[in-house]
Amino acid sequence: MDAKSEIGAAVAIDGHAIDLGPAHWAAFYDRNGESWVAEFRGGRGEVMNANTWYYFHAGRLGYWNSQRGGGRFATPLTADMLEAIQRLHESKEACAASPRKRHKLSLAEAAARLARAIETVDAATNATSARKQSMPPARMV
Repeated sequence: MDAKSEIGAAVAIDGHAIDLGPAHWAAFYDRNGESWVAEFRGGRGEVMNANTWYYFHAGRLGYWNSQRGGGRFATPLTADMLEAIQRLHESKEACAASPRKRHKLSLAEAAARLARAIETVDAATNATSARKQSMPPARMV
């Protein structure tokens, strides 16, 4: 099936969807020669590159399959699914193009943030060590 992109050209989306539980489904598809996964949970959706999705969710696929007794089947994408997927892609593309959403740190800013994080961890470690030293040893009864 084809979906219309924001510039009006037809975008080919070819794939299938699987049901992952109550109000939870995922679509696995090719769009413009790239593999994608759109995951919908409770009416909200997220789209990401298929390799990234599999990296984070491969273990859960086996769990979902074992919970359903292996009876999960892929279904073709419906027109409603295609519209939802296309809206996710348009939103993702709009965010990527928006300059206000992108803030690149300079090397000095990144180094300063890292130094503050290390100082925070060191302070927490020192406070924990001081508390352990001030506590009397536990007695065995």
